[in-house]
Amino acid sequence: MGAARGQAVASNWTSPLPVLMLTMRPPAQREKLLTNARSAGIDALRFIEAVDGARPHDDDGCVSSLDFSAVQCSAWRRLAVKRTAQTCSHIRVAEEIVRLGTPALALEDDIVFRPTVVDFQGLFPRLLEHLRGKQGGWDLVHLGPCLEQINRIRTCEFIGTPPKPLWLSPSFQPACTHAMLITPSAAAKLRVMWSRFRLGYHVRVTQQLPQAPADCEQGVNRWQKNATLKLAMRSLNGGDDQVMRSSISKGAFASFNVWPMLVEQADHLHDPMFSLAHRKPAACRPSRQGA
Repeated sequence: MGAARGQAVASNWTSPLPVLMLTMRPPAQREKLLTNARSAGIDALRFIEAVDGARPHDDDGCVSSLDFSAVQCSAWRRLAVKRTAQTCSHIRVAEEIVRLGTPALALEDDIVFRPTVVDFQGLFPRLLEHLRGKQGGWDLVHLGPCLEQINRIRTCEFIGTPPKPLWLSPSFQPACTHAMLITPSAAAKLRVMWSRFRLGYHVRVTQQLPQAPADCEQGVNRWQKNATLKLAMRSLNGGDDQVMRSSISKGAFASFNVWPMLVEQADHLHDPMFSLAHRKPAACRPSRQGA
């Protein structure tokens, strides 16, 4: 059984916070990532090699040990391999946090620090200071929650000071894995969940996908117009982030969101479904600072 919301083991720690970033980018581009991180006050960024489904010799068998040949449509097969590689990448991060034995910030390489890198420099240390002594502990903290049910959030902890206030609220169903603080105990649970999902996903897409229509290659990006494609994409697009989201909604983790967002995905800066940069729960307002 996972820890119910608010019942996590106290997570005080004294060592410097490790910061891990998933990436497949070449060395020259990694230098840019390091520079960007330093500008936000992160001096000890460590890269975790993301799994690339197109390079089976580099995936430790996580993808290459699974046979997707039963997926008839090559476009569907490529997407299934890609989704599996993403899960394997996140398993690598979870394994590293378990190995480190200390909370860590897990980032993906397509991020933007919000509201600005200067703001992040000031607000992130304040968040860490609050978490070090947080009563009841915590498992996960989402620095860039997306697809969250903001209307369900009734309480916020005020942990910042004007003119750049910061709040922490309970999570309900946040998606996205691009920026999370994760404790070792939470990483251990995520590793098990994601490993099980990897195998279950393989069974689903190789045994339960509908027969591919003749136009499946062209239909990947217009699946809403075809019932068969819609059903197929629903199966193919399920990912490890949805497993995490479902587990949080069931109380498996003491999970929290930061408001306003401190990290956002570059591809979703103006996407109303994913970007909550200009929104926060009604409970997170100056008149409720003591809530």
